[in-house]
Amino acid sequence: MGKITKSLLALALLFGVVGGAKAQTETDLKDLEAANGTTEAWVASIPATYPIDVKDVTIFGSDASSQTTNANVNKYDYIYFEVTNFATAHPVRIFFWDPTANARKDWYIKPVEGKESVSDWSASSNVTGNGTYCVKIPTGARLQGAKGPWTSSATDVAYFQFSKMYVIEPTDPLAVPKANLQIVIDLGNAQNSFAKTAASFQVLTDAITAAQAEILKSSPETDETKLSNAGTAITDAINGFVYQDGYTKLTKGMANNNVDYVLNASTGLPYGTSGVDMNTYAELNEFDQFIVLTSAGKPRYCMNRKTSSGQIGADLASSEMIDINPNNSNTWATEKYQTIDENKFTLDIKAIAADWDGLARLNCIKGANYSNVTVTDMLLYRTIAVGDAKFATFGSLYKNAKLNGVTAYAAKYSAGKVTLTEVTNVPAGKGVVVEAAAAGSYAPTFDVAADGIDTDLQVSNGTVEGDGTIYVLANGTNGVGFYKLADGVKVPAGKAYLVIPASARDFIGFADEATGISTSLMNNGKVNNEVFNLKGQRVSQPTKGLYIVNGKKVVIK
Repeated sequence: MGKITKSLLALALLFGVVGGAKAQTETDLKDLEAANGTTEAWVASIPATYPIDVKDVTIFGSDASSQTTNANVNKYDYIYFEVTNFATAHPVRIFFWDPTANARKDWYIKPVEGKESVSDWSASSNVTGNGTYCVKIPTGARLQGAKGPWTSSATDVAYFQFSKMYVIEPTDPLAVPKANLQIVIDLGNAQNSFAKTAASFQVLTDAITAAQAEILKSSPETDETKLSNAGTAITDAINGFVYQDGYTKLTKGMANNNVDYVLNASTGLPYGTSGVDMNTYAELNEFDQFIVLTSAGKPRYCMNRKTSSGQIGADLASSEMIDINPNNSNTWATEKYQTIDENKFTLDIKAIAADWDGLARLNCIKGANYSNVTVTDMLLYRTIAVGDAKFATFGSLYKNAKLNGVTAYAAKYSAGKVTLTEVTNVPAGKGVVVEAAAAGSYAPTFDVAADGIDTDLQVSNGTVEGDGTIYVLANGTNGVGFYKLADGVKVPAGKAYLVIPASARDFIGFADEATGISTSLMNNGKVNNEVFNLKGQRVSQPTKGLYIVNGKKVVIK
């Protein structure tokens, strides 16, 4: 697995959702410790006495879009505001500084009743009367300021007044870091299912077990540093393991137009483009599955958009886009293409490609039904399917690969024949012939150092069609070799093919085995006494000459 740029614990601090707790001690905002700048500057930013008039001006602190003086509120859950002398309905924005994202976050105060059920604190809402209001504190963020929105000029009359502004210390002072650590544990458990080796699996399992023990300790027996260290241990364990064979990460290089599917954003907006752009996508069709892991929320996939305004229809025939939304479980696309296992969401890419002319293009990922979703990993899975003939072709458009359990050959065309040379690792964009001892599915290992191979085989992206110059590997009437593909027939994504423009031949066989060919490709590994000439053509009435019988050279005199 590649190096994670942010620790999972830092992500939890940024995106974790922690519930409120029973009140212990109320602390006025003036008494908060300044997290940046000076405490004196923070205190001076708040009006000296209550009540405070709420107008379209800065109420306290700052609304700057860069880091300024702000207060440390990490150990609290909510900020409370007592509203009195209500006159006019009006919203109030609370500004938080997110030091991890280096950006300001704007949230709105809402009635304290039902605060646990609020799903989007960034949605504007009015203060509608006297009473207690609150705002959720984004985990890991700092309190920067408050302001009536939209204008900067003061009104002559206050909309209402704040008679008190305060925070409440949670019952367990470590409730927030414990909840954040639990998020990291959940992410570790999800990642562990993809660990390749028993050793790396055990390292991560041990780290998770130790972290759970820290959470269960009573407050005097642990502290925030120990909880943070436990999260770091999980992160380090994940950094140290290797994916199982066949798994690789979705990366920026797989998408066109320089689009990037950046992980760990808590948003209802797309991962990928800012809209469902039909011309901006990641091509997934050479893979078998697309797996998305989340720490919060459900992903909604927008794929294969055919027109700029294409939408999903009542059925496949009427659809100009695939919209896979797990909150709409009765839609045909969701039922057919997706499986859900807690926070693991898997798309059947082969099924999508089969229905959509060989294409599976990911335009973007949104939060299901426009709710927020935090995607922690995007994985692709692929195997090499080898049939009874025990041969196939393989190519990866984006990732270097090592082929496990099979033999790979580079292929060179010359003078009407194909010469095969055995290779180990296969560079991205290069095609090879694959030979297996038995039919089955074989998983490659991705993200390896590639060999510099010399092959004429190209890799299809699913759109390559027969045009009189395309040859594909098959076991046809002339035996195993390359056959001219019929016009209009597509080469499946991830399969390799030859382009031979000047040839009028329908079949191209292999060169003599001394040049590197495995003779089992001639007879599919079967002991059947069938006779082939050196071009790979089956011969029913051999005359004098050199032939291949059951994989061996035989001279008939």
